[in-house]
Amino acid sequence: MRRKSKILLAVLVLLAGFTVFNQKGFSQEPIFQLPWFTFDGGGGRSSGGNLELAGTAGQPDAGVLTGGSFSLSGGFWVRPAAVEAAPDLMITQSVSPAVAEPGQVVTYTLAYRNDGAATATGVAINLHLPTAVLNTTFEAIGPAVSVAQGAEAILSVADLAPGAGGTIIVTGVVDPALTADVSVVSTAVISADLDSFTGNNQADATLLVQIPQFEIYLPVVIK
Repeated sequence: MRRKSKILLAVLVLLAGFTVFNQKGFSQEPIFQLPWFTFDGGGGRSSGGNLELAGTAGQPDAGVLTGGSFSLSGGFWVRPAAVEAAPDLMITQSVSPAVAEPGQVVTYTLAYRNDGAATATGVAINLHLPTAVLNTTFEAIGPAVSVAQGAEAILSVADLAPGAGGTIIVTGVVDPALTADVSVVSTAVISADLDSFTGNNQADATLLVQIPQFEIYLPVVIK
């Protein structure tokens, strides 16, 4: 009799257990949850000179992993796409003297360089000199340069390897016919095939032309 009572009691406990599981959703489809957490050693951006590194310590991989109907996006920094090396042309310009009179000789100095990681081809410099500067001559220091003059001088430069550059000296005479003070601007723009950054491709130089002032002294007659 006691044996039957124990068996009956065990059956009742099992039934009660199944009832509790059913009430808590045991019969429903299971729900998977993965809480958000990280294992990292810090990170950020470090820079020195012209170099910059973005990364996080202890991260061997980043991106999206997929399997069946599941996908997992991981990593603190997305792995950058491969970037092909490209040239980066830059130019500066100055004029000396910065203040001149009509008929005076002035000199423009253009300095250019390829700061990119690939050889620059199709290099050209468009130089727009003010009409107040006449009889210009060109001297190239460094790579070969050919000049085609018109309303705007077009300077064709030989291919530039990474880090290579040169200087162009432009000499002219301030128009002797000027009769009033004037400020004139020279603009130089450098370009090349596949130039990766154009923010450093233009340089201006300002020349102030001043008309000399003559003082007239009248004789003083004392009686």
